Amino acid sequence: MKRKSTKGIFVTLIFLTVLILTLMAVSTLSKDRAMLISDFAGTVAQPFQSAIAFMSDKITEGVQVIAGAPMYARENEELRLRIAQLEEAARDIETYKNENDRLRELLDMKRNSPAADMIGATVIASDIGNWTNTFTIDKGSNDGVSVGNAVLTPDGLAGCVSEVGLTWAKVQTIIDASISVGAVCGRTNDRGIVEGSLSLSRENRCVMNYLNKSSTIVVGDNVETSGISGTFPPGLFIGKVISVETKDNGLSVAALIEPAVDFSNLSEVLVRR
Repeated sequence: MKRKSTKGIFVTLIFLTVLILTLMAVSTLSKDRAMLISDFAGTVAQPFQSAIAFMSDKITEGVQVIAGAPMYARENEELRLRIAQLEEAARDIETYKNENDRLRELLDMKRNSPAADMIGATVIASDIGNWTNTFTIDKGSNDGVSVGNAVLTPDGLAGCVSEVGLTWAKVQTIIDASISVGAVCGRTNDRGIVEGSLSLSRENRCVMNYLNKSSTIVVGDNVETSGISGTFPPGLFIGKVISVETKDNGLSVAALIEPAVDFSNLSEVLVRR
């Protein structure tokens, strides 16, 4: 044990001696060499110093972001609320514009029909697509509305009044299964009867039956009222032909009609007295 201890002391003395000599050598270096060593040390240390500075900046930024998070959250919520308000305002403007366009079309239609006594009405209830296809308007006998009056829109014929109260009236549409309208194809003068059906009404369709087998009616032709019955005057637009087929008996032709009126989106109509 004593020999090992003596050996350790000896090694320590040698290390200290070498260290002292090294320090003395460095102290005797010329100014230029000392500067060279300093430059070398600075070059080696620079990347590490840059990395430390970069990390310090990022940590500072992160702390600032975290500290400002509540403020950013409030600003973000305020912006979302403002956007929602602007979107709602835009929808309201579009709604008012569409309503104004519809009312202008109804007014123009009334002005262009001086011989007819037209009453403007608003749809207040609708029963479209069920067993019956009717809607209710806010005008009745007090306003001069009667059963059988034709009901129109700027797009075309909607139907006829089937029931009247003092301040309301029920309108049977042209896609209702119990209605029939004398019709004619404007291009060919082919005549028939437009009728509704339960199956077709679900697709907003009706059919023009009893066309002559020699009929030349084709897809795309316009169909309007013929005026055969007293219910509907002639020349009211009903819709367009979207398909044509020969009936099973081979004696007549039927044309599937897409009405001009979209019954699922009716809001204002004109009653023709």
